[in-house]
Amino acid sequence: MAIQVDSYVMQLAQMASQICGLDVNVILAHWQCEEGIASANWPSNNPAGITPGNPNVDKLSIGVNAHGFLIFPTPAAGAQAYGLLIKTDPNYAGIRAAIQTGNPITEIQAIVASPWDSGHYMEYGYNHLLTAYNEITGQHIQLVNNTNTNNYAFPTDSASTSGIANQVTFPPTNYSVVANSQRTGNVLYGRRYRVIVANSGGIALDVSDLHCTFDIQYVVNQQPPFSTIVIYNLNPATEDFILNYGDRVIVEAGYEGNQYGVIFDGEVVEPIRDKEDNVTYRLTINALAGNSLLNQSFVNFTLNRGQSARSLVQNLASMATHPSPIGELSPQLSTAQLPRAKAVFGLTRDYIRQIAQASNLAFYTKSGEINLIHASDPPKGEILDLTPESGLIGQPTQQDLGVSFRCLLNPAIQIGTMVHIDSSLIQAQTYQIGQVPRPLDAQGIYRVVGVEHVGDTRGDDWYTNCVTVSQAGGIPNMIASSAYGPW
Repeated sequence: MAIQVDSYVMQLAQMASQICGLDVNVILAHWQCEEGIASANWPSNNPAGITPGNPNVDKLSIGVNAHGFLIFPTPAAGAQAYGLLIKTDPNYAGIRAAIQTGNPITEIQAIVASPWDSGHYMEYGYNHLLTAYNEITGQHIQLVNNTNTNNYAFPTDSASTSGIANQVTFPPTNYSVVANSQRTGNVLYGRRYRVIVANSGGIALDVSDLHCTFDIQYVVNQQPPFSTIVIYNLNPATEDFILNYGDRVIVEAGYEGNQYGVIFDGEVVEPIRDKEDNVTYRLTINALAGNSLLNQSFVNFTLNRGQSARSLVQNLASMATHPSPIGELSPQLSTAQLPRAKAVFGLTRDYIRQIAQASNLAFYTKSGEINLIHASDPPKGEILDLTPESGLIGQPTQQDLGVSFRCLLNPAIQIGTMVHIDSSLIQAQTYQIGQVPRPLDAQGIYRVVGVEHVGDTRGDDWYTNCVTVSQAGGIPNMIASSAYGPW
């Protein structure tokens, strides 16, 4: 007899599957055996009959120290607790090992062999869970006693054995990849991306299968990197998790091959739920990278005489209420030593800004680290050569201090990255009366001071927009001078 699964129950099972990796149908079969997903008791706030005792699970409960429906405040919390229990509890290491095989029957056998609910499944044998699994999936899998086989047998299905000739297999982290794109090698073809929302407890939801858009901006000043990420048509359980518990968002994007990486890793500031039209729901996540460093970090310590600006930065990074890693520190950072002891008390960002201004540096953060750079610093690593063959789109435009350009999305382009653009590809600036004309960089080398990554996983946008400054002549020194102001 087939079991009819409600859509809400299915959504909860999918959420639990994302947390622990267990097959969705195995989860439904487990819940059916525990509380009966088709019974009158559903929706149960405790679909798997969890008892207190695991600290990761108990923090989700409402404090009722009993076995029953009221141990968790909502069915979504109960489903989350189920996934956490399997993912973290040492008693269920066997289930976690079975998950790695990707075989649902192996997962069922591991659940039966585990001490779940005092091991009462051992009283019924494997068929207790297997029967529920068959009723949910409509399959007719039977256990056999031949120890030389995998101990299960699938029904004959001619359609499943036909296969697809010349099929291309992609890793599980690739989404919406253009078919056969990997065969062309390391070229800019075949988008690749991943969007992850996580909470402080280490639970992460991968929403990459859904339609997502993002607009991520970096600038070379104290303003934190900002992103607007829109996720379309989330199911209620996942949306509820993100609205109530999501506090970190990670976006990876690029193309198949080497041009792929993390383009944003920041803290969720504000999730907004609305409708784009009558049938399309969307969740907009506004996030900041380095928000703790720039808006919440506080310092209170003293320095002995003889300390330099570099040692002060190191102490600000390590002794703040929100410690931060140190990224790039310019060799132009002042080496002057304090003539006397100094008390440091206040916001971390204010002290770092003062240090930057004293040495004519720019202070910025990418993912919460401290970076202090100078306009004349030598490049680190390679200088990226941008041409139409390497992803340059349209015609770069000359500006007062450099050029602006657009290219195919490239996570390697960051604040401070050096790029080379041939002057023959650049549209010269139209000068106004009284404006000082400046030639293009004779060597075609520019330093990136502003980056915007724009993407639509089901649309046309997949670009990186950049603003740069020239690295020739006196422009870098002029930008970094105290008279002009840093950058």
